[in-house]
Amino acid sequence: MLPTHPDTKYLFLNYFVFGMSVDCQDPSAKGIAVERDRPLKVDKTPRCDPASPFASHGNLVTSVIALVDRARQGPQNGDLTDAADRALTSAVRAERRLADLWDRVARLERLARTDDLTGLLNRRGFEAEVRHAVAIARRYRESGLLVYIDLDGFKLINDSYGHAAGDEVLRQVGRVLAANIRNTDFVGRLGGDEFAVLLTRASRHHGWRRAKALDAMLNSMIVDWCGRCIAVRASLGVRPFGADDTADAVLIDADRAMYTQKADRAADAAPPGP
Repeated sequence: MLPTHPDTKYLFLNYFVFGMSVDCQDPSAKGIAVERDRPLKVDKTPRCDPASPFASHGNLVTSVIALVDRARQGPQNGDLTDAADRALTSAVRAERRLADLWDRVARLERLARTDDLTGLLNRRGFEAEVRHAVAIARRYRESGLLVYIDLDGFKLINDSYGHAAGDEVLRQVGRVLAANIRNTDFVGRLGGDEFAVLLTRASRHHGWRRAKALDAMLNSMIVDWCGRCIAVRASLGVRPFGADDTADAVLIDADRAMYTQKADRAADAAPPGP
């Protein structure tokens, strides 16, 4: 804080209330006088390097630089200049700390939405994107399509080849899905051997066509594991959505459609009865 003489104004330079000025009538106030008739002019032009880690939070540093310029341009007052220089140093350190904290927050947010094994969105992150897409569809009368995916016989892969092989299958399935969507689409691993793809701003016809392509692609995958070939099989549930749908209904219906296809494929693969 850079206090001033009573009956003038206080200028606070701490992290939380920088730039707040309040009238002070406290006769015990002490500090460096700043004339009331010389208002502080803050240069809005960033003085820090735009590439610096705190450039996006530059108001604090910019304002303190203006204070330093004010001190140097006015009557020679060593105490005021020294105080302003110290305030600038503290402001720079504060900006760096704030930039570091923002980076940490952003990193934690990414981790909270990301599946560790595949690098895809996890259930939390994916369902958040579904809710956002459905809200946009309701507002702008758009359409899209949600695809739920469950790998068939995945437990047998783990039992036969080991969990490391199972993890590699999951990673490769994630890569295939991520490589075959648009920049406006999303893919996530919901847990275990369940994946999902969100096709945004897609017509029903176009969405179904792309879902069928993903179905054919997944069910023709072969994963090479230590010289052994692991065939991938998957069941897909497809749920188009539009302006009249809710996110919960879309999520539930896609899940049900996937299990319906899984049951149908299991019935087709079963040997005929006597």
